[in-house]
Amino acid sequence: MNQRGGIGRYGREVTRRLLADCAGEATPSLWYAPGSSGADEAAKSIADGRASLRRAPLSRRNVDRLAMRARLPIWPALNLGRADVAWSPDFTVPPVRGARRAITIHDLAWITAPGYASAGLRAFLDSVVPRQIGAADVFFVVSESTREAVLGHFSIGGQVVVAPNGVDERFLLAGSQPDRRSIRHLNLPGSYLLMVGTIEPRKNHLRVVEAMRRRRPDLPLVIAGGRGWDDGPAMQAMEQAAGDGLVHYAGYVDDALLPQLYANASGLIAASVEEGFDLPVLEGLAAGLPTLLSDIPVHREVAGDAASYCNPESVESIGDGIIGLVSRRDDAGQAEQRRAIASRYSWDATASTIWQTLKALA
Repeated sequence: MNQRGGIGRYGREVTRRLLADCAGEATPSLWYAPGSSGADEAAKSIADGRASLRRAPLSRRNVDRLAMRARLPIWPALNLGRADVAWSPDFTVPPVRGARRAITIHDLAWITAPGYASAGLRAFLDSVVPRQIGAADVFFVVSESTREAVLGHFSIGGQVVVAPNGVDERFLLAGSQPDRRSIRHLNLPGSYLLMVGTIEPRKNHLRVVEAMRRRRPDLPLVIAGGRGWDDGPAMQAMEQAAGDGLVHYAGYVDDALLPQLYANASGLIAASVEEGFDLPVLEGLAAGLPTLLSDIPVHREVAGDAASYCNPESVESIGDGIIGLVSRRDDAGQAEQRRAIASRYSWDATASTIWQTLKALA
């Protein structure tokens, strides 16, 4: 996922296109529980006049806490309305009256890599996801790797459909036309390696920064991403490495600037311990970047032989991979191979897959 979370990007991009796909064939409603002060504007932007908006009177946090976790019977008061089909781009979908239900499963990281998820998140998902799976009619997953994990851990009674992440054309265009003007204010190094993602243990920033300190490559590492849970050790290590000129922490970078952030990088590092998809990998490939990836199933599924790989649990392996990335000399054909891989993944295609499945479900 992206610096604001792959689920959030997935939800915005797919829902916007899904509403366009169903225009003239359905009368959609977009139900949301506000999670921030900008939730109403975001919902209006996503709906773009194509769906009626239904706003819950409670925040997303309180809906999760009271309805999902405590299982209090408050759904009738949450402005759900009725529907033939209810779909969520996340793990949970409300029990809309009369509706068949479809959920999206992004990963099982809290099960497959429990040490890299907070205790609160594990408890919530352990409580909620099995019930959601038991009530759903269709399950969308973001990769074949996630599909295999889901089928291996749960008894699935409904249809399982792969509906992967996509890449915006902006990333492909920027990769062929790098231009630093839009990101000049970020005060980035002239040449740099790039790592994009929320600062949290599963993304593996701590080991990557330690590998940078041990091997001291010629290029510094730019880390872009908002702060997440248990980020203290990684932030401290990044601050120390910044003093040596090895790391530049850019913080949260607006989505509009991300294509040029990738396009001007010399290489991408994505060393997560576990992922359901990992959107920055796709965006880096779209930019044509040489990539160093953790050797996990979904990275092999998406990037194949167009990337180099490392053991995410080994600082030494990550360090060797970084030195290989810095010393690599690519030709134009290799960059085009990466862009060709990325171009197979389209938000439009994913939205179409979901819409056709939902139509058949209704």
